[in-house]
Amino acid sequence: MAQETLGKVVLDVDVDAERYVLMDRYTCSVFHNGRTDTNVRYVPLKYTEAANLLAFIIDDDRQFNAVCADGITAELVAMKDVT
Repeated sequence: MAQETLGKVVLDVDVDAERYVLMDRYTCSVFHNGRTDTNVRYVPLKYTEAANLLAFIIDDDRQFNAVCADGITAELVAMKDVT
């Protein structure tokens, strides 16, 4: 049977950040490392069950320090609702 649900992460990204990194806090597997054009990412279902994600926002000009949010849990969503 195919997986019908997955995790959705919506980040509140600072306007001064040029990019962000979303990753697993234990394995350091990266789900996104790039521009802040979109703040929505989809991750495997297991990230809806435990707060195992890290997000870093980064200012490429180095005018501001990077900021990290730890312990992020993804929202459970149905794949049919993903556009």
